Amino acid sequence: MSIPDHLHSQGVTLLRLEPGVTIGLGKGFQLSFHLPVDIKNSRISYLLSDGTPFDPPYGNVHHRNETLFGLGDARLMARWGITIPATPVILGIGLGAALPTGKTEENPFDAASREEFHQHMQFGNGTVDPLGAFHLIVRGKSVGLLASASTRVPVYANEKGYRGAIQVSAAVGPTLRLPEPLRTIQLSLTGEFEWLSAEHWGGSPGENSGLVTAGMRMGLIWNVRPSLAIQANLLARAYEHSTGAQFTRPVTLTLGFSGFLDLRKLGKKKPAADTHQH
Repeated sequence: MSIPDHLHSQGVTLLRLEPGVTIGLGKGFQLSFHLPVDIKNSRISYLLSDGTPFDPPYGNVHHRNETLFGLGDARLMARWGITIPATPVILGIGLGAALPTGKTEENPFDAASREEFHQHMQFGNGTVDPLGAFHLIVRGKSVGLLASASTRVPVYANEKGYRGAIQVSAAVGPTLRLPEPLRTIQLSLTGEFEWLSAEHWGGSPGENSGLVTAGMRMGLIWNVRPSLAIQANLLARAYEHSTGAQFTRPVTLTLGFSGFLDLRKLGKKKPAADTHQH
């Protein structure tokens, strides 16, 4: 059967909820754990070259309208931070691992060559991947500086032959703390860079993988009280260069809440009430 030339018009909406906890160990050391929960919604339509809707005979073998839900790869990080004496500079480093809690798929390109049902969207790498992080903060009464970098480096393939992309990201830019009565609000504007290497299936580079992006992130932190902060970020990518056909991500919006709980105070026992009867 002859199939006319046609276009795949596909859109994907990605939503992530990422609860996490950080424990202070003293002397600048921290231990953190994050477990993302992902929702991936995909919508597909097919069009002939003249714009006429088309229903391909291969059905939903390659793409389909669907909503996927599942855990992503958890992250366990050990961090250490230090304030350089007599300066407003704070330095921090982190080392850890991404854990294989996200669902993985069989090689979709092999299945596609056999015209078999397959899934391209994965929730994780299926491997334990080393993580690294660095941050530099210059604190000022009103104006400061924030710089950070992070990486994830898969070093082996999972049982299905998949090795994820090496990820490197970096950001740098000024921060501004507003004057009274808005002193509890801090703004930031950072330039951001991200590089992803090609993924690999069975030792060979995967199709449509490998990406470089650059953009600007506008951030806001509102310290509602010393133990509670609300954060919002808008990342606009001005440049994206990919290998092969990939989804573009022009805008990413994140919202977050963070709180501080002093377990030492909770651990202090209250004096027992005197129940002795006179």
